[in-house]
Amino acid sequence: MTAKTPMNFDDLPDGAYLRKPQVLQIAPFSAPTMYRKIKEGTFPKPVHLSERVSAWQVGAIRKWLASQAAQ
Repeated sequence: MTAKTPMNFDDLPDGAYLRKPQVLQIAPFSAPTMYRKIKEGTFPKPVHLSERVSAWQVGAIRKWLASQAAQ
């Protein structure tokens, strides 16, 4: 899946991974804000899949979205 490929977040399994461009399509903020929130501990940390590849687990993003909706 590339950043230009439309995705249906609801159809992805919780164990799937999203790269930064896909996360930023879902999250309501910019990349610098996302990294600031990660540092503050208010947004899920990415998982390092290899030396140069990081991604976020769909389940962690869903939990974060649910916590934001509950506030």
